[in-house]
Amino acid sequence: MRAVIPAIVLVGLLAGSARGQLPTPTRVSSAAAATSRLQQGRALLDARRFAEARDAFAAVLDADVELDAGSRAVAHFGRGVAVQELLRDAEVSDSGVVAAALADYDQARQLDSAAYFAAAGYNAALLHRAMGRHDRAAATFVAVSAAEPPARRARTLLRAARELEAAGTPGAGDSARALYRRALAADSSLDDARLALAGQPTGVAPAWSLASLTALLRDSSRAPAVAEATLAALHARPAFPPPVADSLLQLLATANVVASLSSETFAATQRDRLRDVPSLHPTLRDGVTAMLAAYASTPVTPEARWWQSGSWDRRRAWSGVLRTIGEWHERDGREALAATYYERALGFPDEEVGPWVDLNAVLPLVLIYDRRARTSPEAAQRLDRLMRSVFEGKAIAYQREDIPRIRQFHIALGSYYAGRRQWVGTPRGAIFQLERMREMTRRMGGAAQGVWDPPLLLEQLMEGYLATNRADDARRLLPALTEANRHAGRADTTARWRARIDRPASG
Repeated sequence: MRAVIPAIVLVGLLAGSARGQLPTPTRVSSAAAATSRLQQGRALLDARRFAEARDAFAAVLDADVELDAGSRAVAHFGRGVAVQELLRDAEVSDSGVVAAALADYDQARQLDSAAYFAAAGYNAALLHRAMGRHDRAAATFVAVSAAEPPARRARTLLRAARELEAAGTPGAGDSARALYRRALAADSSLDDARLALAGQPTGVAPAWSLASLTALLRDSSRAPAVAEATLAALHARPAFPPPVADSLLQLLATANVVASLSSETFAATQRDRLRDVPSLHPTLRDGVTAMLAAYASTPVTPEARWWQSGSWDRRRAWSGVLRTIGEWHERDGREALAATYYERALGFPDEEVGPWVDLNAVLPLVLIYDRRARTSPEAAQRLDRLMRSVFEGKAIAYQREDIPRIRQFHIALGSYYAGRRQWVGTPRGAIFQLERMREMTRRMGGAAQGVWDPPLLLEQLMEGYLATNRADDARRLLPALTEANRHAGRADTTARWRARIDRPASG
């Protein structure tokens, strides 16, 4: 059996030993010689000369010298560490060398439990794991955790739970879940335990797990892990009840939106497992079918009744899926296909731009229509119809006093009109829209609440002010631009803009 021994715990073997120095070997014939040889063993461990370190500690243990319990504990623990290091990537048997190392750790724990109970136990658990004795490893990790502070205890309990899962013995799953919960009780920030619990059929609706997983999506780098946990939960036995399964599929869609998942990545990581879900959850068949169709390499029009007939959160997740797929098609030069996805994301032309629509689809679709409108009267009519829908959606947001969503509308419209250099101070002008963006940012609390205006749009607003002879208004934006650049990690551009503002008028 090949034993890979990772992350061995090495504690101070002897107080005051000089690290990096190799004392001259001495024959162990006295307590002083034993102390010298222990120092030598520690230095040899530091130098990664493990065979010599093993022999140094063995010489102390084999000597006919009266040693205090602490020194003997040092020797047993040191020899165990040296042997365990020698076992890395080595062919070892279940008896012999491994048993001797385990015996050394057991002796160290008995002789000086204050110093070595946790460290020696942890290393013993690693040996059991390497030998495939997962039940023993789990039990040892649990025992070790009792002597550790909460943060470290949580990690050790997490390892114990994983060993029980690896053991696969009857009842191991329930015991593992109990350990995951104990780990979270010791350290509530332990995301790995939450992810593991989300993939377990606990028999109760895991609303707290779903909420915790959703919270993890604030960090986009966590999205693939959340998607993985969600897929595992959808395949769990016994199966979750339909309301929980519905929420899991919706969460999977949301994670894919946060990750901006491409069709290629979906095919490689999710497609095959998602195909199996309807056999476990028949009520999800329509939702799964629509997702598979949307991400297909040769896309077909997905029948999305399941997504569109649900809650606003479900509809919002589906709108986001369609928008992100559209972005990938646009990046790859498939503009017509991208437009189709953006239209579906917005519900255009058959539906209103409701509160569930992913507004990040507005600007790219408007820009596609705008390019087409330059050569096609029909496209110009379609653009006008789309803009009316967007303004109607903004009006709905105002009626609902949905300030973040109102701000998103103003960002999209301001970006579009600024790109056209359409500055006029009406609703169909960049200055009007970007000033309202600024107003909504202030109403949301601004920088104090972590809300910042995009620096590029602040520059566009300054451009509009200069184009309409409002230099004083442009100058008043300079401090906001400085802060926005700093927050975005962008080079400060205020000096360039100040020079433009202060430039004398020509003629």
